[in-house]
Amino acid sequence: MERSHRKSGSLEDAELEALRRVANERIKAIIDIAYLTALRKGDLLNLRLSDLYDDWIQCRVGKTGQEVRIGWSDALREAVSRARKLARRGGFEPPTF
Repeated sequence: MERSHRKSGSLEDAELEALRRVANERIKAIIDIAYLTALRKGDLLNLRLSDLYDDWIQCRVGKTGQEVRIGWSDALREAVSRARKLARRGGFEPPTF
């Protein structure tokens, strides 16, 4: 059996796309934001609107307690925009957006 050289728990592009195909819009937004920010599950689910700035997303990483800034990309802005629209429709439960 061939050993994988990828990090345990990481997804290949094809696996990510397969997951997105079967996910609802809420889960797609979470998947996209997680993928684009590389935040851990707990850190992602603790994001708040107050963490979103014009130039970056700032949050405290639970594992280390460090403040991190994540720069915006077009794809990340689009994913967060989708998440915010879902939140207004009740698609997200607090605290996420």
